[in-house]
Amino acid sequence: MNHSGEGGDLLIQKVGRDTPPPGRFRRIQLAATGETLDLSDPTLGRPDGLELWDRAAREVSSRDSPTARCLFPQCQGAPLILKVFKSTGTRFAAHFPGEGSGGSHKIASLIDTQHEGLLTVWGSVFDHVGRPVTSRERSQDGGRTFPDLVVAGVVQPTSIEVQLTQKKDHLDRTRKAAELGITAVWNSGPKVDLKDRVPELRFTTTISDVLAARHPQDLRLLGVRQLTRARETDGRGFLFQPSPLPMPMGDIAEQLPDGELVPISFGKARILVSRQQAADFAADETTTVPNRRERPAKSPKSAVRRHVQLATRHPTELILTRIPTPLPPASPSSHLEPCSACGMPTPLRSERGWPWDRLCAETYLAGHPGEAL
Repeated sequence: MNHSGEGGDLLIQKVGRDTPPPGRFRRIQLAATGETLDLSDPTLGRPDGLELWDRAAREVSSRDSPTARCLFPQCQGAPLILKVFKSTGTRFAAHFPGEGSGGSHKIASLIDTQHEGLLTVWGSVFDHVGRPVTSRERSQDGGRTFPDLVVAGVVQPTSIEVQLTQKKDHLDRTRKAAELGITAVWNSGPKVDLKDRVPELRFTTTISDVLAARHPQDLRLLGVRQLTRARETDGRGFLFQPSPLPMPMGDIAEQLPDGELVPISFGKARILVSRQQAADFAADETTTVPNRRERPAKSPKSAVRRHVQLATRHPTELILTRIPTPLPPASPSSHLEPCSACGMPTPLRSERGWPWDRLCAETYLAGHPGEAL
């Protein structure tokens, strides 16, 4: 794969495409009935496709009297032997020695079909928001090239990596993309746990529902985080904590290439936040806060087990914690709002209008005598 930058734009050549391409070019024809089967479909393109295959695989096939012929363009109707591995259930077709040509003659698995389908959905959503896909890689002889899908020529070149099986190369692939100037974002399947070590998006519905959606740009995904300030357990300071922020797929496809959503390192994790919150977080990391122990922020919990439950929670809005002193007196008729530090209801407000209870404010200001914050 060749990657080159010219005038600030990232150019990516499309390589590694199937020979022949998927779809109608990966068909075979049964000799007995003349019916065609589509190898790019896990069900062979018909309800009884697998049954027809197994029936033909039990028959003896020869060059002179084959059970099926290959309709791949480069195979020119060469005879086939249909096979089924009993141990794994894998179905594939084979040519006789010296006949036929290249290209995968194995029936596409459900995972491969879902992988291609999700890339198609992402491509359509990027087109919908006016950020067309620059490059999309396809599988090659059972393997896949990297990256899966790229939007280049934008503020933040972005790749979407669809991962439906558990693997261990996501860190290397993310670093490789970063070296090319690409922000890799992973769209994980329901059984995949990347432990938030890479920017990760996850649908709150099943893959089948995603592939069948008429307006996929309205589907909501988890993975973007809202950073909120929370008091440390020792009560001596405040730290950012991430909470889930469900976001429509169309908004993500629009904001990622525009640089409005960016990944940040949060402890050992790598999470997506808004550009403004990334700047606030970076400023907080470089500022020494009195009475706060210097230690890495905790990583957010993996979304694999609880992502659907977390999606139903309302994200807490970011609240500033610096307040002036003294506090105004409480008013019995004041509206109760959660304290900016402990979250307990309080009628008190700072001069800026932020809710604070007196104990939290006095504790915070005890180390700053005479200082108006």
